[in-house]
Amino acid sequence: MKIIFDVSTLSDMVTKTSSRVGICLTTYNLLGEFLHYASCHDEIEILFYVDMRSDVAVKKYFQSSDVYKKIDNICMYSKLSQWVSWGFCWRFGFTPKNALEKFLAKSFTALLLLGQKIFAPFDKIVLDKEETYIFFSPRYKIPDIIKNHPHIIKFTLLHDTIPLELSEYFPQNKKQWFRELFDSLNSEDYYFANSICTRNDFLKHAPQINPSHFWVTYLAANKSFFPDVNNAKNQRIRQKYHIPPDKKYIFSLCSLEPRKNLLFVVENFIHFIRENAIDDVVFVLGGGHWEEFIGKLDRKIASLGDYRYKIIKAGYVDDEDLANLYAHSLCSVYLSIYEGFGLPALEAMACGAPLIASSTTSLPEVVGDGGLLVSPSDDIALREAFGKIYFDPEFAKALSMRGREQAKQFSWEKCAQEMIEKMQAVAGAGQGKKCEEKSEEESGKKECQKECEEKRGEKCEQKSGEKNSENSEKCEHKQEKKCH
Repeated sequence: MKIIFDVSTLSDMVTKTSSRVGICLTTYNLLGEFLHYASCHDEIEILFYVDMRSDVAVKKYFQSSDVYKKIDNICMYSKLSQWVSWGFCWRFGFTPKNALEKFLAKSFTALLLLGQKIFAPFDKIVLDKEETYIFFSPRYKIPDIIKNHPHIIKFTLLHDTIPLELSEYFPQNKKQWFRELFDSLNSEDYYFANSICTRNDFLKHAPQINPSHFWVTYLAANKSFFPDVNNAKNQRIRQKYHIPPDKKYIFSLCSLEPRKNLLFVVENFIHFIRENAIDDVVFVLGGGHWEEFIGKLDRKIASLGDYRYKIIKAGYVDDEDLANLYAHSLCSVYLSIYEGFGLPALEAMACGAPLIASSTTSLPEVVGDGGLLVSPSDDIALREAFGKIYFDPEFAKALSMRGREQAKQFSWEKCAQEMIEKMQAVAGAGQGKKCEEKSEEESGKKECQKECEEKRGEKCEQKSGEKNSENSEKCEHKQEKKCH
């Protein structure tokens, strides 16, 4: 069985922006586990599919490893498409700084999309008709070049219905890929959901999905998330992100966008430290930002007066610094309004950070009793949660231990294995159906052959009977002549 893995999302790994989010990291981790599984199972082979827009950027990301060289890319792009891909790679890395640059960037993107549409018919894939192929997309809709091959079994990982549930928070340019995905959902293809919450939401909004083709497979924290308690390293990291060396800090890692409820969290953190005359704690916001939201956040922080210095925007945090930042934090806060899974909450628990998380959507599935769950709109409950952790170190320590135990229940190895086993089961059922159809066809041929033989036999008997009757008449006629 050959699994065609869509790695297009990994083009976001070359940037340090809000594009490099949980879905991108999910793709990265799943790919690693799929490759590992295939290396231990000879019957599985992994191939790559890369969207034209992402082809050059993904190759750029893999330049430092041999992974891309070892695996075949099934899509062969024309020279024209390759030029378009180079254009997209440049566009992904370009951040417009003013109105003119934004206009030019938008116009250039529109031109590239037009080029993609025009040149797509010249692209092709070559498949062995005797092989069983599975196409797996960890994010986007099934591409047309794959959709037009009906013998390929298609799987997609669905993450959330946030653009439907909270459409007011999403500008049009961030909805487009989801709209394309949503419009492609159907009853024939197969789907994975990252939580029960996500599965239920998709079945509610997309009833055309066949529930028997739809399974839950939980995500996990990368192995790099562990209790990194190296103090010397923490001092270097504090200096890097301008965190005071003599202060405790609360750490929140997420893309800075409306859904993450940061205005509410920041406001209540300031209320908590002001009310309790606390001066030894700061709040660190880590993550890339949405241009549409960062102005609101900056204005909120500026309105805090002298307390604005208690809020530190660390920006994008390098992967190698995350575990240490989590492990040394007073606690981590993830009070998102809506989540499909909530990977940062799981990562915080894996590192031993006492966690405060939302009691809504998928987060109770992920957090369990490993953190404090509060309503994302309950200001009193949030301030009480801050107090429990700040004023009771023993409680915070116990919460940290519970979180670490909860995080152990999730693993990328388990996630990938469950996915591949479902793929094998579906492919096996498909093969069985083909065998049954072939068997029925052969059985039909045999019955037809038997029927023909029986008819032939009847004809022979009929001819033989007619011949015997004719001979008998001749004999009788001869006898009559003799008598006369």
